[in-house]
Amino acid sequence: MKTIVTFFLVTFIYTGIFCQNLNDSCLQSLQICSGITYTYPLSTNTLAESGPQYGCLYTQPNPAWFYLKVASGGDFIFSIISPTGNDVDFACWGPFTNPNSPCTADLTANCTQCPNNTTNPNFYPSGNLVDCSYDSAAYETLHIHNAQPNEYYIIVITNYSNLQGTVYFQQTNIGQPNAGIAECNNIADISGRVYIDLNNNLTFDVADIAVPYAMIESPECGSFYFMTDTNGTYNGYVCSTPDTIRAYLPGQILYIQNITPNFYVVNNNLTNADFAVELQPNVCDVAVYLTQQTNISIWNNGLIGINLINLGTTDEYITLTVILDTNLNFVTSDIPPTSVNGQVVVWDSIYMPLFGYGSFDITVEVNDTTLTNVTPFSVQAIASILCSDADTLNNEFTLFGALNTPFDPNFKEVSPQGQISPQEAAASKEFIYTIHFQNTGTAPAHNIIIKDTLSNWLNIPTFTFLGSSHACTYNISEHSILTFYFYGINLPDSASDPLGSHGYVMFKVKCLPSLANGGDVFNKAHIYFDSNPPVETNQVLTYVRNNTFIDIKPKSKEQTVAIIPNPAKEHFTIKSNYSFNKYEIFDNSSKIILSQTLNDYINEQSVKANLASGTYLIKLHLANGKIAEAKVVIK
Repeated sequence: MKTIVTFFLVTFIYTGIFCQNLNDSCLQSLQICSGITYTYPLSTNTLAESGPQYGCLYTQPNPAWFYLKVASGGDFIFSIISPTGNDVDFACWGPFTNPNSPCTADLTANCTQCPNNTTNPNFYPSGNLVDCSYDSAAYETLHIHNAQPNEYYIIVITNYSNLQGTVYFQQTNIGQPNAGIAECNNIADISGRVYIDLNNNLTFDVADIAVPYAMIESPECGSFYFMTDTNGTYNGYVCSTPDTIRAYLPGQILYIQNITPNFYVVNNNLTNADFAVELQPNVCDVAVYLTQQTNISIWNNGLIGINLINLGTTDEYITLTVILDTNLNFVTSDIPPTSVNGQVVVWDSIYMPLFGYGSFDITVEVNDTTLTNVTPFSVQAIASILCSDADTLNNEFTLFGALNTPFDPNFKEVSPQGQISPQEAAASKEFIYTIHFQNTGTAPAHNIIIKDTLSNWLNIPTFTFLGSSHACTYNISEHSILTFYFYGINLPDSASDPLGSHGYVMFKVKCLPSLANGGDVFNKAHIYFDSNPPVETNQVLTYVRNNTFIDIKPKSKEQTVAIIPNPAKEHFTIKSNYSFNKYEIFDNSSKIILSQTLNDYINEQSVKANLASGTYLIKLHLANGKIAEAKVVIK
């Protein structure tokens, strides 16, 4: 039986860094990290040092030097923009084993007439030169492909125009498939505690409640966070001083009156940096969420997970009502109901303590064995309390599904899926993610770990844990990597216990309003069963297409894709005027149907796919880091 527990949650945030003292030599380069927007004033009337082979940069006026260390391997895409319209250029070298010894003789380029990456995006790397551009525009894009952990890359950005102005640059593919993560440096250590100060004396004592899963943000390190442990304590560091650290409470703690202090300024090592939290008194707020755990068919009973959360500031007794579809009957549940009247199942007075959540399952059966495949069904849940609920919108949840539909045992889902409007994104639309897993092995799985990298389009401080099929803990590491730990789960295998072999975890997070300008929110997870290799889930996508969005880069090439034949049956060929190393096929609901990574960059690929009749979207991942799209009609 599942239990009701007291639980806390997490948070994050994104900021920029302003570089006032530019490093004009390679040996004085500044370390850059993922998640930071770097903004600095362009220098004038200076020259780059001799020694490096600058490749396509035939002149190198007014340099600024940077380096990155790879923490997590993958691809890096950086945008370099001068909002004042200055002509900025760059060169990038690597990989190296440290950021200093390559300066300056080891920065080489095996080309006498190195092209601009806009005119020939497939040319690089050449020698140690990873990418280079002398485009006359105020916008450049830097690509580093397949970087490996602990590698270093050195970058110089120049101000060719020799005019005063500013520039900003940042990694733009954070959280996207195959994106790398750059490490931040440790300048000063920080530690402290976050707690609910029930007696308002600004001192943690026996009357107070420690807050696990609170997050401490280091703005100078960008999307870089430290999470408190079960005792509410944290230990971390900042990557630059001075820095200003703040505490963000778990998304489950909504009704905050004060956090004292609001922030700490970090100049050196800082200990006992405690944050005392004062709650708004006597707020009532409960929420309910549902998820389909297993296939529900005329041949098999199915599981539906129910998640209750106390978001208010008082203990509550919840009455839960579940209304089943007319094609479903209630069979049993982990917590026996108070009453069952046809399709209406009621649980009276479920105790939910302060910040508590509860998860349990109900088993249902199909009552009409003549139903066909893909018969839609719905299940509604209503949570009510005696006091006046502060947010009635989260008191009801309706689950939609289809009977007799194949059910992938290890998969991810998101709501909403596919396209949302710019207006919804601007209003910080809430995304609900569910990760499903099943032990399809031949023995119990003792421990299960799930890793999920959150997209940089998501507002991490709004993260809220909604529930899970089994008890778990979780952590959000420095670079937005979310990890769930199901230690001691002992999940039975599917042969010995088909229903009991399933599990899930569910959370929600809001998108950033800037998604309204257009963007793709990708997400997938990796599931580790004991010491076995990870199982990769499908990739889900929510996106915004804003026709008013203008790409300010003036010299981008037209990217054309041809599908031959089109319409097609089982076989068709993808042809592109730019080389690509990965293609994906999406159905008309933006669900990914097929994803294939190739061994090399090519311009043509034959595809054999058993697709149902309809229209599908094909996305190609190009060598220049862009995405090209085309549609194919299957007869």
